[in-house]
Amino acid sequence: MISSEERIVLNVGGVKYETYRSTLTAYPNTLLGAMFHERNQELLRPTNGNEYFFDRNSRAFHYILEFYRTGKILLLDEITGPKESTMDVNIQELIEEIKYFQIPLPRRDIPTDQYHAVLLDKFIDALKDGICEARYDFHNIFGAEFAPINAGKKIFVTMPPEGNFKRLFEPFRYNGHKIIELFGDDIEEHIKSLFPDIKFSIIEGEVEENDVGYRVYVVKIEIGDEAWNRDAILGKSCLKKKQPNVS
Repeated sequence: MISSEERIVLNVGGVKYETYRSTLTAYPNTLLGAMFHERNQELLRPTNGNEYFFDRNSRAFHYILEFYRTGKILLLDEITGPKESTMDVNIQELIEEIKYFQIPLPRRDIPTDQYHAVLLDKFIDALKDGICEARYDFHNIFGAEFAPINAGKKIFVTMPPEGNFKRLFEPFRYNGHKIIELFGDDIEEHIKSLFPDIKFSIIEGEVEENDVGYRVYVVKIEIGDEAWNRDAILGKSCLKKKQPNVS
């Protein structure tokens, strides 16, 4: 007979979480609830006695385990809070883990308007951060191309293709196209008001591939050389510093 109070160690992406078997089996229709049900005991393959490894997102799992403890996905409550509230995982990452662990998510629990407003603000923040990083790194031009999900692997491309710009826009791989489709004009007006010295544009185009046509949006940001004060930079560099005389 298996004790319902048996302690279980869940090693998720290298981070260990500890809970009771009964906490998990209280939700038998979820992945962990079914996995640790008594009827499936013979299928389990623990390590170190009672430890089970999952190659999943360790940060998001904090919220998954809180569901088993409270019956709620607590991150959804944070979404309705102040914009400044810190979240160590974005909502897309959490949703992927919710799907994997087969957690029920009643639609009424999702404050859709507030959630979408936060998502829109985060997209704009990514643009602003991209502009600042471009200035820091001497980039004259950068941008991202977003296509609808039915475009397959080419739904998301950044320029440059790797580095900070890809990191900034990666969270919007699957929804950036829709965000621009709905709010592109407002975004463009807002960014231009904040950064009047740059050239910001959203370019709409049509692409046909394998007899399938779809619309893409290219966010393009160009920064002129006047963004960098050449004389000031040169004056603070080793190129202008006096070199010691060598006799």
